[in-house]
Amino acid sequence: GSGNGSGATIYMYYGSGSATDGQNAAGVWDANFKGVWHLKDGSTLSTADSTGNANNLSNDGGATAATGKVDGASDFSGSSQYMATPSYASLSTISGWMRFDDTNGYPKVFRGSNGSNGCFGASYGYFERCGPTGSAVTLGTWYYVSIVEGAGVYVNGTLDIEGTSGAISSEALYIGGPPYSEWFNGQLDEVRVSSVSRSAAWVKFEYYNMGQSDQEMSWGVEQLQSGNFAPVVSAVSASPNPVEAGKTLTFSATW
Repeated sequence: GSGNGSGATIYMYYGSGSATDGQNAAGVWDANFKGVWHLKDGSTLSTADSTGNANNLSNDGGATAATGKVDGASDFSGSSQYMATPSYASLSTISGWMRFDDTNGYPKVFRGSNGSNGCFGASYGYFERCGPTGSAVTLGTWYYVSIVEGAGVYVNGTLDIEGTSGAISSEALYIGGPPYSEWFNGQLDEVRVSSVSRSAAWVKFEYYNMGQSDQEMSWGVEQLQSGNFAPVVSAVSASPNPVEAGKTLTFSATW
């Protein structure tokens, strides 16, 4: 592909049976990402870290697989279910897609293991940053939330609770609630943590990139390959089948 300050053009070629697998999932993430959990695939829950850091989540209490905003997600019952990261020296941005089934009480989606660091959830119908509250929560609706140290809490790319700390310091991050109470009832998808404070533009792009990708990309016309290339045969049939001796047999191939 090629690009400049206003965007890039990416070409994707497909359909060749001889093409090798060139994917590099860990190479997608810059060095500031300390954990990315896709929580895929909707039928079998995976808590594996997609970065090269191998910071896989624990799954205490048995959160289950569910349909997500981006492929699969994790479903939390609101009772004794949570996940935990390894201990981090420092995290300054915590983000993820979330959908609440209940906001009564003080359910926590994120919380540091040492106390209120990185704390975020809801309280009786409103987003809550362990004290300060933000906009109203509609049950059953997906929201993309980013807690950014030095800025505040963004909801769907827009600053919602201003000026609240989001840092994690020498501790683990609980996801879905702390071990003892205030458990989250709902679904979580595509949780990401970084050691730097991501910019407002970065947060907004991630929201649109995952939630409304048609606003970040446009698709060109499919270009057919030209030239003399050996076809890749996918199916062969014969007619009639069976055939009598001395009769004509016709073969058809699909590629």
